[in-house]
Amino acid sequence: MNHKILTLKYYIIFILLLSYACLSGQESVLYYHELNSQGKLSQTTNEFVFQDSRGFTWISSIDGLNRYDGINVEVYKPNKGKNSIEGHIIQSNFFEDNQGNIWFCTYEAINCYRPKTNDFSHFQLHHKKEVVDADYHVIHFEKNREKLWVKIGSAILTFDTKNHTFSDTLVKKVSGYRFLVGQDPNTGKIRSIWAWSFHGDNLSEIYNPNITNPKTVLTPEGDIQKAICISPDSLWVLSNRGIFCISRQTDGQFLVLPVSPIGLNAVDMPLSMLSYHPGQLLFWMPDGSLLSYHIAQNRILRKWHLHAFNPLVRSELIGRNMYLDPQKNIWLSIPGLGLRYANLNRKLFEFVSLASAGSTEQEIASITTIGKLKNGNIYVVEKNRGFMVYVPGAALMEPENSNLLQGKEIFTAVADASGLVYLFTNEEIFFYDYKNNQISYFGPNTSVVFHTSQLRNNQVLALTYLPFRLMDWSVNRSQPLKSIKGIEENTFFRNNYLDRYGTLFLSRNSQYILAGNIRNDSFVLKKKIDIKGLINGYVEDTNKGLIWVASTYGLYTIDQKTLTCQAVSSSDQSTQQYILSMLPDRKKI
Repeated sequence: MNHKILTLKYYIIFILLLSYACLSGQESVLYYHELNSQGKLSQTTNEFVFQDSRGFTWISSIDGLNRYDGINVEVYKPNKGKNSIEGHIIQSNFFEDNQGNIWFCTYEAINCYRPKTNDFSHFQLHHKKEVVDADYHVIHFEKNREKLWVKIGSAILTFDTKNHTFSDTLVKKVSGYRFLVGQDPNTGKIRSIWAWSFHGDNLSEIYNPNITNPKTVLTPEGDIQKAICISPDSLWVLSNRGIFCISRQTDGQFLVLPVSPIGLNAVDMPLSMLSYHPGQLLFWMPDGSLLSYHIAQNRILRKWHLHAFNPLVRSELIGRNMYLDPQKNIWLSIPGLGLRYANLNRKLFEFVSLASAGSTEQEIASITTIGKLKNGNIYVVEKNRGFMVYVPGAALMEPENSNLLQGKEIFTAVADASGLVYLFTNEEIFFYDYKNNQISYFGPNTSVVFHTSQLRNNQVLALTYLPFRLMDWSVNRSQPLKSIKGIEENTFFRNNYLDRYGTLFLSRNSQYILAGNIRNDSFVLKKKIDIKGLINGYVEDTNKGLIWVASTYGLYTIDQKTLTCQAVSSSDQSTQQYILSMLPDRKKI
């Protein structure tokens, strides 16, 4: 099948998109929270962040330990009581054992927080009847063996968290302050340990159970800032000179390859990175934005902007890190400024960028309709270019016989239960079959349908100029339009929105919104909502249970349970302008 691929030099689509979070090249705005000394952190160099199974977030600093419950911060510092840590400087990550205890290291000792008794215990190595009280660093916790791997001085030891005993590992001379562990994905056993320093280009394999004396030293260009172990034999390394993929070959040697992701400016190197979804990395950029990178496709898939996030004023390497907790909160540690965190799932207002490689020119598109095909591809109707299909990770394409629609303006499009997409022009109805990428003629658009949406029972709700109608489309069984009962005759509705609870919102021009349900071909009114201005569009916030409504008068919220409407009074007009800019019919407030 020969698809006609659009050769756009640079094609950017601004659109409100909630349902299609899987799109490539997607950009979003995240609203973040700050934690710093004003938020009662003990200190603002917070390299290590960890959320335990009870929902508490543990935050390191160079002057005490912090526990954050989402509202308040509790600080732990050395004192003579039981509820005390040993040492000021937290210099390792946090690890939770099978009993819910939290293990970490200060410079002076191994520390353990016990939630059952709400206190701390401390453990130090005894060597030749003397206590070793310097340079502890927890590298890893093996849950199945309940053992910590700990660097003490220049040696690596294991610590049994049940018996509280130390054991040698034969790794005696370690140079480095940061460590990376490669595990067997099935057994959880350690396959390799890597070490590097804050400043320097040496990445050394210091432990490998299959090699007697591993001395591998890899030297990617520039100072190493972060390393990620994708598998025991595959590493990704970020330096201040670039991104590198390192893989162990069959002869035991390592191949170091520089990587240039498509969509990433070679001048702007990430500040840090972490493993995101399987096969993806997450980059933290100097302007505060986040990029998701698909390893196999070697391209940037998504970009998140942090709302009102100023570029970093400090960029010290020591203490800079990022952490993704189980709730998809991304934590950014900025030395001297504290922490910023935002939830990657709570994306109220988004736009999508679809661009071809090597693009240099920009064209703003006006999208009237967007939807999802059964095969996962996305269809869009653009005012000037008509009906197109976007294949994630590939390109925009036109139907093979797109000339059938030449000169015809598509008012709306909707998919039925079989996956066919119906296209409504002023006088005719066409349908698109994704299986053969073909457009076919369906029949005349005698009712002048100009807006459609799909109900849960696969019926199609259509807005016609007069009157309001319901129809059930099938390519093999055409049924006449059925008028909806319960609607005033000769009533014109500007648009409609169906939320996840099945509530239908009908926008009456500059007057009100009718909220109700469709039952047995009848509209059952739940509430008439007075609102000012022409309604441009709706956004559903599933986390807060709100419908955001953008009108030419301002911004409103509707509670999905009570259907109460409230005007959003905010001195920050940029929020309202941003929402309106995402809607097809953009109006200035």
